[in-house]
Amino acid sequence: ADAAAGAATPTVPAAVDGDHETERVVNCFIAENGLDSTAERLLRAQSREVQLRILEEGPCTGSNASAVLVSRLRKALGQPTVASGASEPLRVDRAGDVSMADFIRENDLDESAIRALADVPTEVQQQVMAEGIVTGRNKSAIFVGRIRRVLGQLRS
Repeated sequence: ADAAAGAATPTVPAAVDGDHETERVVNCFIAENGLDSTAERLLRAQSREVQLRILEEGPCTGSNASAVLVSRLRKALGQPTVASGASEPLRVDRAGDVSMADFIRENDLDESAIRALADVPTEVQQQVMAEGIVTGRNKSAIFVGRIRRVLGQLRS
């Protein structure tokens, strides 16, 4: 009965101090919500501030908790933190643009590549993902190279 009651309450304690405590709370959130490995990697790749903002929204409810988490991350990253150069919030495009979560999963990208992808504007994200499956020995490094190339093209 105690576990069922805990599932309905937010996972984040009133005060989370330090990286170790944040890691513990994030681990609990991942387990309680049954997140898949892609959603877990996406959440872990975020800053402490973003992680806590996501967790403060409470449990990921719905038929696909991982999709709910990805949606929350997109919303959190798209809010006016214009340091990345994004002029508008990240959005899910129903016109067939590549799903970031699917792309990350299909290409088995590591945390640094996921972070690099999350840090660029939506236009760049879609352009590098539209190039298709990443091939080679170190897919993550190759993918980060794609991002740098596209950013360079936009700047010139």
